[in-house]
Amino acid sequence: MFIRLILALICLTVLFYFYKKIKKSPPGQRKKTIISVCIYTTIGLVLLAAFTGRLHWFGIIPAAVAGVMRFGVGRFVQLMPIFNFLRANADIKNPEFATPNLRVEWNVKTGEIRGKVLTGEHADKELHALTDIQLEQLLETYKADDKKSYYILTFFIQKSRNGAHAENAQGRSYNNTQDEHNYSPPNNDQLTTKEAYEILGIAKDASKKEVNSAYKRLMQKLHPDRGGNPYLASRVNLARDHVLKNMK
Repeated sequence: MFIRLILALICLTVLFYFYKKIKKSPPGQRKKTIISVCIYTTIGLVLLAAFTGRLHWFGIIPAAVAGVMRFGVGRFVQLMPIFNFLRANADIKNPEFATPNLRVEWNVKTGEIRGKVLTGEHADKELHALTDIQLEQLLETYKADDKKSYYILTFFIQKSRNGAHAENAQGRSYNNTQDEHNYSPPNNDQLTTKEAYEILGIAKDASKKEVNSAYKRLMQKLHPDRGGNPYLASRVNLARDHVLKNMK
């Protein structure tokens, strides 16, 4: 009942808009305006019927044909950049950040993050399966022996617990730790081609536009100026530069 009321209000608003538009039209243009309103209304009703299940999706075809006939192919062509953008983003996968000891996959869209320990005492275990104490111990081990894994695990803790691990039992903060905040990649920090594509979440046959699209999507979340992760942002920069360099 509530949905029907909303739809009725929307229809009344649209009809009132078209009424005002027809009234404001010059006398010589009113006939043309009325025809356009009728076409708009027909297309809208067909789409509404299809979305509400009252009309099979094949019923959209006449509405689409009517739209092309009314507005021409040119207007449809103008929408192609939108379709290209959607297609490019559909090919972007979740970025993966990995070291010999650790692998983390991050869903940029939903914020969900998953990780797995590759070596050591907790080898082949999912990070979500580890207790708070085990994560803390692993973090301390990586801080001493593997700084890259340390930065990635810190990111995992921050994202997966939404601040629940902001402080451990010793009162130490994991959010924006000082050494992470001051991180700057060494000049000899390199990526393999496989790592670069996994970080960006793109296929090996990705175009330059897709590379840049994936890069921008990640940097919107990871850039230090946006409260992101400096280490991972540096990896994304390296990945973009590596892929584009090999395309030349």
